[in-house]
Amino acid sequence: MTVDLPTLEHLDVFGNSHQARTVFALLDRTLSDHGRRALRRRLAEPPAALADVLDLQRAHREMRGAVEAYRLALNGASLDAVHHYLASTWLLPSKMPTVRRFSAWFRRYRMDAAEGLDACRALIRAAASVAALAAASSSTRLAGHARVMRETLGSPHVQALMAHQARATSSVSMLQANDELARGAAKAALTALADCLADVDALQSIAGATALDGWTFPSFGERLSMRDLGHPLVDAPVRNDLSTGDHACLFFVTGPNMAGKSTFVKSVGIAVLLAHVGAAVPASAMETPFFDGCFSTAHVRDDVQRGESLFLAETRRMAALARTIGAHNRTFAILDEPFRGTNVHDATEATLAVLQRLVARGRDTVFVASHLAEIAPQLGANSRVALLAFEADCSTGTPTFSHRVREGFSSQRLGMHLLEREGVLALLDAAVSRPVD
Repeated sequence: MTVDLPTLEHLDVFGNSHQARTVFALLDRTLSDHGRRALRRRLAEPPAALADVLDLQRAHREMRGAVEAYRLALNGASLDAVHHYLASTWLLPSKMPTVRRFSAWFRRYRMDAAEGLDACRALIRAAASVAALAAASSSTRLAGHARVMRETLGSPHVQALMAHQARATSSVSMLQANDELARGAAKAALTALADCLADVDALQSIAGATALDGWTFPSFGERLSMRDLGHPLVDAPVRNDLSTGDHACLFFVTGPNMAGKSTFVKSVGIAVLLAHVGAAVPASAMETPFFDGCFSTAHVRDDVQRGESLFLAETRRMAALARTIGAHNRTFAILDEPFRGTNVHDATEATLAVLQRLVARGRDTVFVASHLAEIAPQLGANSRVALLAFEADCSTGTPTFSHRVREGFSSQRLGMHLLEREGVLALLDAAVSRPVD
């Protein structure tokens, strides 16, 4: 599945420096920076084939029951220290100039080399432990890592490094010989071990973080349906059911501000993304088609320096959506308040024109959150369109929100109520009536 950065931003996968609650932060139980980078790649680059997604799902399922054993083995791997050591800028001993062994320069080298070699020993021990845990896995990826680690541990260079390290290492000559071997002939093998362990670190992180009550592994089929779906970043989220039926491909979601439209469509998008990285999802059940593209038109901004209005930026983002669905067999897309950067007439006309073409294609699954309830009857006449709505209960005079989705559409408006509730109009009236000093 291909997914670009604006889509990942809209789904709160990575966020920014001011955003602490992200999907990445929720899933990040990695034990190393090397593993953390592997986890980040996993979320940003989901597999391109369903078989690979299902294989990751098997790995996560198996690791759930053995997370603590994997974490115990990985905790002593010194992945980051090995990465730093292998990237050292110290010359290899064979290329070093003749120096006094008691110089400050040489003392620093000896300290760095000794610490790096200790890390390599820890890496080798951890790789042996993880390989033993993963050897019988039904996951091709996990069993493949075990095989690569076993073969690498048995390679001549690693065997030689282990033999060297088994001898006395207090002498300078032995230290230099080990350093020459580790950063020279054995470097590729040690890097391979570190890369395998980093990927296992990412796997155990997802497996452990999603082993939560109410989270389940999805199945893949022809329909998109979910039971008890909640937003994973919301405390005590309201959970909703979703069933797309056999024909619907576009879901037009209406309702007033604060009712839950955007949270709902983002919940669906996050669940779809998690499913495509082989993870469990925040729902009690889920079935999803396999999508080879994921796209959102939200998080579009104007650009004053380049002279681009919000509407122009939105239009160009919509063009990017068109190119995306044209390049993929089946795309999942979210349109959150499309064309909000223009007047109501143009927004209505443009939204209807785009959505009618998306429905005509029929292969994609598109969720649209919109205030343009007036186009719902035109869309709802098509059997490929499902109308969904959120509403507020205003029976007591103060709106309350259930955040529960229902079939149909909502033309409810709360803009003036919010202005009055926040005292905007009263403050302005007071300002107007205030005498000039």
